[in-house]
Amino acid sequence: MSRSTIFTALMVAGTILQACMTAPVPETSSSATAVAAQPASRTFLYAWGMYADPVFDRDVETFTRTFTRALGTPTQTSAFGFTSPRLSTPNIAVMERELVDVATQAQDGVDTVVVMLTSHGAPDVLAVKPTPDGPIGGVSADELAEFLSPLADDRQILILQACFSGSLIDELRSPNRIILTAAAADRPSFGCNPDSENTWFIKSLNQALTEVAASGGSWEQVFARTSQLVAADETTAGVRPSNPQFSVGANMHSVWSDNSL
Repeated sequence: MSRSTIFTALMVAGTILQACMTAPVPETSSSATAVAAQPASRTFLYAWGMYADPVFDRDVETFTRTFTRALGTPTQTSAFGFTSPRLSTPNIAVMERELVDVATQAQDGVDTVVVMLTSHGAPDVLAVKPTPDGPIGGVSADELAEFLSPLADDRQILILQACFSGSLIDELRSPNRIILTAAAADRPSFGCNPDSENTWFIKSLNQALTEVAASGGSWEQVFARTSQLVAADETTAGVRPSNPQFSVGANMHSVWSDNSL
C-alpha cells in the first residue's frame, strides 16, 4: 500500500470522539584490541498534530520545547500542525520527503528518531482533519506502518496520543521501535478539548521527561512517571482510567532501560 494513501477516508464516529472531549478538565564494551571510537548518538524529532484543533498543535509545540530543554536540540526537528503559524502546514509529499531525509541522515543502530503523533482516535485508527470545518478522515495502523517504513532500520520511539491508541500497537510492533500510547485499546484518553492547554497524556509526558532527564533516567522511567501523573489527573476528575500502554522491540531494550537521558 502506497504511503500516499495515508489520508484515505476512514470516518471516525462522533460518539467515540465525544468520549475524550467531554471529560472533566482537572552499551559500551571494552577490549584489549584498540577499536575505532563509536560516534555519539544523535536524536531526530518528528511531530504532527493530525487534527485541526489547537490543543493538538499545542501538544506538538510544548513537547518539542520540553524535549529540547530536557535532552538538547535534536539534529533535525520536523513539526507539523493545521492551526498554528509556528508549525509547518501538513502536506503529505513534504512530510514523506522529510521523513526519508531523517531516515537517510540517522545512523542505523546509533541514532534515535522520536515520532510523536497527537489526535483524536477510534479503535484501530487515528483521526485526520485538515480544517476545523472539514471532513474527518483517518489513518489505519497499516497505513501508519507504511508511512513510517523509511525508518525501519533506525532506532525509533513512537508516541501516539489518542483515544484507543493502544489498539494500534500490534500492527506497529517492530524490532527497532518503542511504542508509547496514551490509552489502552479499549479506553479513551482525556484533555483533547480544543481549548485545553494540552492533552493529559502529553502534559504528563512533558513533566515526566523534564523530571527524569534532570536525574539522568531512562525512557522506561519516563513512561512510568507519565502513567502515574495521568492516573492522578483521572482520579481527581473521577473518570475511567485510560491505562497508557507500551511496547519495546527486541532491539530496543537497551534504549528503554539505559539511564542516559
